[in-house]
Amino acid sequence: MKRSFFVALVICFAFSFVLQADVITLKDDQQFNADVISCDNYYITVALANGNTVALPWTEIRRMEHTNTPCNSAEELHINNQDAEVNTLIAPFSKDLAWQRAIFPGVIIHGAGHAYAKDQNTSLSLVSVEVLSVILMGISVNDFLTPTKTDSENYSVTQIMGTVGAVAFLGSWLYDIIFAPAAVEKFNSDKKFMINDKSEANTATEDVANTLNAKAGDK
Repeated sequence: MKRSFFVALVICFAFSFVLQADVITLKDDQQFNADVISCDNYYITVALANGNTVALPWTEIRRMEHTNTPCNSAEELHINNQDAEVNTLIAPFSKDLAWQRAIFPGVIIHGAGHAYAKDQNTSLSLVSVEVLSVILMGISVNDFLTPTKTDSENYSVTQIMGTVGAVAFLGSWLYDIIFAPAAVEKFNSDKKFMINDKSEANTATEDVANTLNAKAGDK
């Protein structure tokens, strides 16, 4: 009974800590809970839920939602919507978000799902196929609207070009939708994220909890 109560107490404490932590979103859509410790003109230092501290460049941050610490005036000065390369890896990427990105804005910019998964080669390839397919469909539509009655063979070629363009457009979009989640999974498996690392302090806390649980079980 005592053991169950202690475990429930630990879970409630951890859950309340997560709820109180600030939510930080980076410009590559990494999102995680953290508490702000300090900041200067270049970096903001935060504490992750696992006890580790991270110095984040202001340029990599898209937005901050405060629930535990007050908003700092430096945020308005340094956080902006300008594109920037994000090199900090804190939280694994979401397969669901990759799938959503592949659908929209992926229907307009093919490869958006793979771009989110940082698979730039595939993303650029899909964009190239999209551009080519739009050109083919554009030529086909133009020839269809102004057909030459004496050139039926040319009209058939126009129909083929339009069909190929439409298939390529739909195919490149569907490829992104189907395979973007797998690209995220591969990226996550190849990288090491700070949120998964356990600090020495955090490990020590777990050791104490395990010892207390063992004593409670013996009683």
